[in-house]
Amino acid sequence: MDQPAYASELQEAQEREKHLRFEKVAEKSTYLVIFGGLLLTFLPLSFPIQRGSLYILFTLALLVAFFWFRLLPQSFISPLKSFLYFLFSVSFIYLGVHFTNGIQSFVVFIFYLSVLRAAAFINLVGFVAIVLLITTLLLIEAYFFNTYLSLDQRLSLWALHAWALAVIAIFGRYIFDKEQKAESLEESAKLKTAKQIDAVKNEFVFLISKKLKKPLLLLESYLATALKSVDQNWSKELSDFLSKASENSQRLANLVNDLSDLSSVESQKLSLEKKPVDLNQVVGSTLSDFNMRAAEKNITLSYQPTGDKVLVLADQSRLHEILANLVDNAIKYSPNSAVIQVSFGHDGKIAQVNIKDNGLGIPDEAKNHLFEKFYRVNRSNSEPKGTGLGLFVTKELVERQGGKVWFESKVNEGTNFHFTLPLAGNYG
Repeated sequence: MDQPAYASELQEAQEREKHLRFEKVAEKSTYLVIFGGLLLTFLPLSFPIQRGSLYILFTLALLVAFFWFRLLPQSFISPLKSFLYFLFSVSFIYLGVHFTNGIQSFVVFIFYLSVLRAAAFINLVGFVAIVLLITTLLLIEAYFFNTYLSLDQRLSLWALHAWALAVIAIFGRYIFDKEQKAESLEESAKLKTAKQIDAVKNEFVFLISKKLKKPLLLLESYLATALKSVDQNWSKELSDFLSKASENSQRLANLVNDLSDLSSVESQKLSLEKKPVDLNQVVGSTLSDFNMRAAEKNITLSYQPTGDKVLVLADQSRLHEILANLVDNAIKYSPNSAVIQVSFGHDGKIAQVNIKDNGLGIPDEAKNHLFEKFYRVNRSNSEPKGTGLGLFVTKELVERQGGKVWFESKVNEGTNFHFTLPLAGNYG
């Protein structure tokens, strides 16, 4: 696989952190400029417009800044927002330049700071656009205003500012590009290390699970033989002991299988032998494996085989595993005397299997995470059950066979899982 999932998540988090960092810097510098401008109005300087108009302008800028940094949703933090911020800030700085002596204004130097910040936080196209916008605004200011100076004087001032902006832009971009490349190399090294660790982990898990499978099969076989040999001469305590041992060996076997599947999925070693499979037969045999477990909780497994033979294109053992994971979950989270309904249908191209229970249901806060690796639903009245791998593996197995899996659920009403697989022939 290209990279571990957590490495991709790390890159996304770092990109978001960069924009969050820009937000904080931009907010502080914006408020600093606004309040600095307000302080200037108290100095004995002459302005082309009344001070009252300046106060209105600064108040408007303050309101826009507050809305921009505090009221816009956090989901709007993005490269686009950074670019729009620079557009707005350049516009406000230009107003400051225009109303404080134009091309000769000391406020022009704030443009230099904006160019440096733009070099650090926006992409090359946006950066060039900002620099060209600033240069164009200064040219307009020099050509059409400050007419008490000659045109040559005004254009000379503009050329000086344009040269300074170009130097700052090139130098700033060069410095920040070097820094970004250094960070990129560091991240590449971390990603390479993460891939190596992930590969070693998968290989280790694969080998361990492979080594454990045979002893566990033998243990289950011995325990099953012992349970069949139980007679009236055996004490109840010994019978219960054997039952518990068998139950826990099955749990351990399931854990080993889950780990083996996880390793196969993540290392791309998962083999699938897709061929036409009788859906009726696989559903029926899977449910029969759970009859004893369901009987322990007096749970009814409801399934009515269809009259026709429905063939899906799938790996039979993996299809059995998908069904087993979903039925196992339904039994696990259903109360005593519940009913679990299994059914399927097709539209001529796709078969859809449904496993419906009237159990605990899934809380809203858990729904978006249910198919994540190692995720387990936390409930206030009980400990999390399972390994958190079953549904992750189920989703991978379904999707790799050309299907999809989803669910609907309400707390205390139950859950309805669905998955689809392509049909092996034309049933239209």
